[in-house]
Amino acid sequence: MTRLFYSLGALALLVAGASAQPYVPGTTYFGRSNYIEYIAGDLPFILAAPHGGTLTPAEIPNRTNCTTCGWSFSTALDTNTEDLARKIRTEMQNLTGHTPHVIICRLSRTKLDANRDLEEAAQGDPEAEIAWNEFHHFIEAAKSNVTARFGAGFFIDLHGHGHDIQRLELGYLLTSNDLNQSDATLNGSATYENKCSIRRLSQDSPLSFAALLRGSQSFGAYLAAQGFPSVPSPSDPSPGADPYWNGGYNTARHGSRDGGTISAVQIESHWTGVRDTAANRTAFAQGLTRALNNYFIQHFGMSLESAAPSVWPGGSGNWDTAGNWLPPVLPVSSNVLAFAGPGGAATHNLAALSNGVFTALLFSNTVSGSYTLAGHPVRLLAGVSNLSSFPHSIGLAMGLLAPQTISAGGGALTLTGGLTNGGHPVRFVGDVTMSGAISGGGGLIKAGAGTLALNAVNTYSGPTTNLSGTISLNATSTLGDGAAPLYLSGGDLLARNTRSGAPIANPLRLTASSTIAGNGTLTNSLRILPFSSGDILTTGGTLTLRHTGTNAFATNNVFRVRLSGGGFTFTRPLNLGFFDDLPELLTQLESHNELAAGDQVFTGTINGTGQLLRGGTSAATAGRTLLNGANNYSGGTLVTAGTLLVNNPVGSGTGTGFVAVSNNGTLGGSGIISGPVTCAGTLAAGQGVGRLRLDGGLILTGTNVWELGALSTEDAGVNYDQVQLTGGSLAIGPGATLRVGFTGAATAPTNSEPFWQGVRSWKVFSLTGAATNAGGTRFSLIANGSFPAGSFTNYTDPDGSIWLRFLPTNAFARPVIDPQVTGSGTAPKTIQWTAVEGQTYRVEYKEDLEAPEWLPLVTLVAPTATPSYTDTNASPVKRFYRVVIP
Repeated sequence: MTRLFYSLGALALLVAGASAQPYVPGTTYFGRSNYIEYIAGDLPFILAAPHGGTLTPAEIPNRTNCTTCGWSFSTALDTNTEDLARKIRTEMQNLTGHTPHVIICRLSRTKLDANRDLEEAAQGDPEAEIAWNEFHHFIEAAKSNVTARFGAGFFIDLHGHGHDIQRLELGYLLTSNDLNQSDATLNGSATYENKCSIRRLSQDSPLSFAALLRGSQSFGAYLAAQGFPSVPSPSDPSPGADPYWNGGYNTARHGSRDGGTISAVQIESHWTGVRDTAANRTAFAQGLTRALNNYFIQHFGMSLESAAPSVWPGGSGNWDTAGNWLPPVLPVSSNVLAFAGPGGAATHNLAALSNGVFTALLFSNTVSGSYTLAGHPVRLLAGVSNLSSFPHSIGLAMGLLAPQTISAGGGALTLTGGLTNGGHPVRFVGDVTMSGAISGGGGLIKAGAGTLALNAVNTYSGPTTNLSGTISLNATSTLGDGAAPLYLSGGDLLARNTRSGAPIANPLRLTASSTIAGNGTLTNSLRILPFSSGDILTTGGTLTLRHTGTNAFATNNVFRVRLSGGGFTFTRPLNLGFFDDLPELLTQLESHNELAAGDQVFTGTINGTGQLLRGGTSAATAGRTLLNGANNYSGGTLVTAGTLLVNNPVGSGTGTGFVAVSNNGTLGGSGIISGPVTCAGTLAAGQGVGRLRLDGGLILTGTNVWELGALSTEDAGVNYDQVQLTGGSLAIGPGATLRVGFTGAATAPTNSEPFWQGVRSWKVFSLTGAATNAGGTRFSLIANGSFPAGSFTNYTDPDGSIWLRFLPTNAFARPVIDPQVTGSGTAPKTIQWTAVEGQTYRVEYKEDLEAPEWLPLVTLVAPTATPSYTDTNASPVKRFYRVVIP
């Protein structure tokens, strides 16, 4: 036992570094006048009892309330919590063979409150301030030891409450109102996790935040399983309106809310069954030990019974040399391997532990140089952690035996030996380069700051989830086998190379605001990041696409995100480019689906300085893109293949920039485009029949496809296509073509259809407002415009609008009104005229022949050769009538 203490004490000298002396496990240390007591331990668990002391020395005055200071406090004793802390240490040693770090304030709360900030705790008394500093110094020393030896640990601040409900109140710095929220709300953003005292544990856990807090594997669940009801827990998830202590100064200071790897909880213990008798205190100490052991196995990947590190004090050498380790014995299965000192090349050549099991690989915060690990493969229970500021390389092939974390909390880690996840999720934190392949049935989670650089063709089959930080890809690396989804849940994706030949096959899930970026730096450079799946769901956040290159002299430098799947609707906002991106660099979103794959529909707002590209492999097979919202992106819109349908009801579907359609592209829809449009391809208003509004003018050198949807010249945009210009200029090029089509109830002209036996006219380009048509341009060619029943032509009216006219081969005779109009005065008047049965006629009237407009009375289809209409208007004012073929 003495040698164990010596070795661990030497370890403290090597890795703690926070105190002037090593704290030897099992040894008790006192502060001035024995007011504060620290019993050093060897477990990654720290226990403090700030309110169980009974000493009332005269040299320290009693604390008093101070209204002007905002102090109104209790000085009540948390009865028996000092003894309870000592019994927890004893029972933990009995059950595990190891001991926690225990810090006890032996002063009464009338003299010092060690769970308050210094000013309120000691109220300016110098002796009380010394005791307060000693209390927190001992906790900090214990934290340094735990962090150096294990990488992470757990702190409990032990209290007692007097509430009526006899249950443990577990305080994680979340209020009653916070805990009263649903799991979906707690998991919906990082807000609740970020103010919680187990923040780091949650970030490292594959569980959701709510599941870690009160699910089946929560601390409350393990305590309840030992017979100690707890809130929060699965059976008691929130305090509701009942009294509840949520954690104080110690939990906030010594937990991981504000950083670090020590997570914390305040236990407010009830009286009956926990603190009331010595037997109950012993029983609780045993139950807490069992609960903590289960908690550590599940969330820290280690048992409290086997938590003993083997320390490599520094330098190069082989693992099979006992003298290279502290204590100077060879590591055994389930040890934590902690590396300290000046760094070097450490080779795993332990034949008995080739592919052996270790709890974790840890690079201590006292490391003063870089390590390179090589040799036999290892299997791990609790991952890898780099607490030093130096980078390290691990060439060992690693197998994971549980969900765990690869954490580069200080310097970077490079893993070249490959990783088999064993069907478990693996979480990466910090700057990690994964040059070896990741395989197995589990998934990958990126959490915390830093970049995970994937450099290999990975084959893992689980999902990839990016919660924060960046996942970067080279030209060929993969996000597993591509079958499971990529969850963009607050983190970023970076393309370090173009990947035009290596699309990301994973289904895409956007659940929180995330960024996809490229960082090309060369002139005339195109970096493409393609996504091939049409399985895209967007349930939360904004997706930002960015060119993050830093070379301001790299002209014609484009980062393009290509979506080549179809059949999805993107419902969330999109940012193309970012306001502080270099103006010389361009971000593009390319919609590149094939027609057979289904449409790509965007209903969320598209913002930013970037550009939208509607592309395709070939004009014959390229699909459709639908913009159904009002967008604000300013970089312009290109249509090089396929069809872009702009269907926004307000604003501009294509943002503020230009729209350019090449000869293989089609522009259509019934929305609004604010920027100037140049079309060398096809312009086809509507999606079927519709009206497309252009506010910035049009230069058309390609083809306008005009469709008639009903045998009518009324209701533009409903019965026939119309392009409406409200601003800019209209210029129809000399080679532009108008192609006539018929859809819906409309039929092509025939001699047997009465509608086509009259002259018909449609305003196909309507100019209003400031729109102009200099020179009265119109179409020189109408394709598909000649039929046996007649032919189409076009002309420009004085406003510059373009009309399409049908001239029948055999036009109807003009209707002749019978001069005898029956009825007079205020009685109904009946008008009769000669007609062609089946032809449409409109009866119009004026009350003043000098009035500019004839007013419609009725439009009807002639049922006979002599139809009639009765005007029932009773006004005595004289009316004049006419009948026209509309």
